[in-house]
Amino acid sequence: MPWSGLSEETRAELGASIKRVELKRAFKFRLYPLAVQEAELSEWERQLRKLYNLAHEQRRNSLLRHREWEFVKGHCPSCGVSNEAKPVVHTAACDYVDYFRQSKEMTALLAVDDQLARVVCCARQEILRDLDKAWQGWRKLGRGLPRFKRHTDSCRIYLSTTKHWRIDGRYLELSGTAGSVGKIRIEQDRPWPEGAVLTSCAIVRDVDEWYATFPVTYTADVVQAPHRSVGINRGMVHAIADSDGRVIDSPKFYERALDRIRKRSRDLSRKQPGSANARKAQIKLAKAHQKVRRQREIWLHQQSAHYVKKFDLVAIEDMGVQSMVQHHSEDGICVRGTCEEPVFKRGLCKGHYEASRVKQVPAQDMARGILDVGWYELGRQLEYKGAAHGCEIRKVDPGQFPPEAELRDDQAPAGVSTQCSACGRTLDKPASGRRWARCPECEMKQPGDVNAAENVLVRAMAMTPKAPKTPKASIKIKGRKRSEAPANRVGEASGGDPPVRGPVEGGTRERVVDPERGNAVAAE
Repeated sequence: MPWSGLSEETRAELGASIKRVELKRAFKFRLYPLAVQEAELSEWERQLRKLYNLAHEQRRNSLLRHREWEFVKGHCPSCGVSNEAKPVVHTAACDYVDYFRQSKEMTALLAVDDQLARVVCCARQEILRDLDKAWQGWRKLGRGLPRFKRHTDSCRIYLSTTKHWRIDGRYLELSGTAGSVGKIRIEQDRPWPEGAVLTSCAIVRDVDEWYATFPVTYTADVVQAPHRSVGINRGMVHAIADSDGRVIDSPKFYERALDRIRKRSRDLSRKQPGSANARKAQIKLAKAHQKVRRQREIWLHQQSAHYVKKFDLVAIEDMGVQSMVQHHSEDGICVRGTCEEPVFKRGLCKGHYEASRVKQVPAQDMARGILDVGWYELGRQLEYKGAAHGCEIRKVDPGQFPPEAELRDDQAPAGVSTQCSACGRTLDKPASGRRWARCPECEMKQPGDVNAAENVLVRAMAMTPKAPKTPKASIKIKGRKRSEAPANRVGEASGGDPPVRGPVEGGTRERVVDPERGNAVAAE
């Protein structure tokens, strides 16, 4: 029911309530640069990629140097001091390499590389912050070690201060040190929200297309619909099955395009590396992947919008999609069931791995099916869209019900696919995919995924409503976010390099969108 289109009296009669919330979104618009402008943007991107790889190589060398100093007896390769000397005195070259040191060395780097000086200052500093965030993720969060950027990878051109850009009708005008690009035609396919505040702009390339992304903050009226709940079960055969009986088969975008992708991959492998034909083959292969990605994104947006607009409570399974896809075992034990054998390959012991090969169900097929449906992306879209439509999203444990405190000694925890949604009895066989759920006690018979979705809803209703989620503590990168940025001083390396083609601009200003004029004006 379109609650937003009803009058206030009708909403009050139906029991709908209205509240005002602050929303944060990112508006992405297509850019149509000229050939000269595209060449300049491509050069900026190439220089940022080179800067990222140089800074990454410096960090890796520093890591190896400190490892040699700590574990190997000898002399420090930087200052020559023996590690047997006490106390050890190091030079500045032995200091730990971080964002602050690399940003201070930017001035000296610009003096010897005039091509890097063509790139706007804030874009150079932001690429170093992105690298610092990747390294902190490896050190603190256990993520993989960052890799070097390839020549086909795109780099975001970040414009932090609004003095570098402004929207003038149908054009995105770059000014200041970014004025070498000039005006770029922008296609605004949707209007700005009323009272939207813009603080930055990022230009990014997608294969051979250019886009501008604007983070937007605005307030909007959220209509709280009357109580109506639904449970969702995500699968590979049926991408979505809810408790209302709505079942959607997996669209299989990637599987249908797999033959075309394989053919274009073979064509690329036959080309001479670095040639013009190889470049054309790379673009064709990238466009094949781009089409699959866009098909999946549109489909997921349609499905997530359907649920957040019609229900005020959506229950989904709380699944670790990344661990399911990677088949990674942290403790070195087989991930299959209650097996305690050591891992042989792909997170499985030797027995389970051989059994999977005999049954011709390799682990990568399951991972491909999960990624093709987009389990994680569906949950992410439901969460951020729910705040804009007054919809609560509850995540339940798919394999633990009732809670451990209520379990009897002879009662084992049952999963959503192994429990009857009508009487709660454990089924003889797990029911999922195309298998139907049949309960021998209450004689219930329905598709297995629908039965699992009803169990998800029952468990969500039994949960006590949680307090509003506090913002997740992100990795702190100093210099990325400044509330009131003072004017940059000439000669300052971190946060403001010496002027290359004019004076260094001042701090960041905010822009407010004028709905009538359709452009962004500076905030008072």
